Amino acid sequence: MTVPLKARILLADDHALVRSGLRMVLNLEADLDVVAEASDGLQAIELALAQPLDLAILDVSMPGLTGPQAARQLRDHRPTCASCCSPCTTASNTSARHSPPAHPATS
Repeated sequence: MTVPLKARILLADDHALVRSGLRMVLNLEADLDVVAEASDGLQAIELALAQPLDLAILDVSMPGLTGPQAARQLRDHRPTCASCCSPCTTASNTSARHSPPAHPATS
């Protein structure tokens, strides 16, 4: 009997609810296995170097190291581990970025 291969995944996001939701969705797939979760970029690097991984899903904006910074370090230390950055956001930090531009008063 052949054991199916599973992709070993690290989730890194500073929001526990986002990590939990991603884990739920990924666990629906038989060939995916979330083996670690990190709440910041530094912890993501530490966990990624401590075990074999195939994929790191990193939030773009995290404390410690951002997702892109962590991805660069992962590439340097674990070149066989793929990484992608996800711009997961919450309503509280998107309202300022998406507010309409100020219009100068006309006379």
